[in-house]
Amino acid sequence: MLATALYRITQESLHNIEKHAGKARQVRVKLLRRRSWVYLEIADDGEGFVWCADGSHVRGSGLGLRNIQDRVDLLGGSLTLEAAPGKGVRIRIKMPFQRAVAGASRGRVDGKVYKRTFGGRPSAGSGGPALSAGGPAGH
Repeated sequence: MLATALYRITQESLHNIEKHAGKARQVRVKLLRRRSWVYLEIADDGEGFVWCADGSHVRGSGLGLRNIQDRVDLLGGSLTLEAAPGKGVRIRIKMPFQRAVAGASRGRVDGKVYKRTFGGRPSAGSGGPALSAGGPAGH
C-alpha cells in the first residue's frame, strides 16, 4: 500500500508539473528510507503559484494536491508544500515505513536499488535528459 501511494503521489506531482509549471527546466524526485520513515521530495523550477487564504491556490481546482494530501493522511504521514510565483514548487512527504510481514507482501523491501528502462527510454538516473537526479532539491 505504501509503495502504491508513493507511486501515485509521484505520478500526480509529475502530471501537475507537466500541466502547470510552464517552462520548468528541472525536476528532482528523491526517495529515501531512514529507519522507520520514508521521505519523498519532488521539486521543480517552474512558475510556482500563490496560495489563497482558504488554502487553495490561484490556478486550477487544487484537486491533485488534495488527492496527494488524502493519500498522505491515509497512511499517517505529513506533507509540506512550498510554492511561490517564479520560484517553483517543492513537495516534501514523510511517511511511516513498516516492513512487510514475511509472505504478506510480494514487494521488495530489502533496501537495494533497482533500475529498469521502459519503452526504450532511459529511466531516471541513467543519464537521460528528462530528470536530474541527486543532490538537494533547491531553487
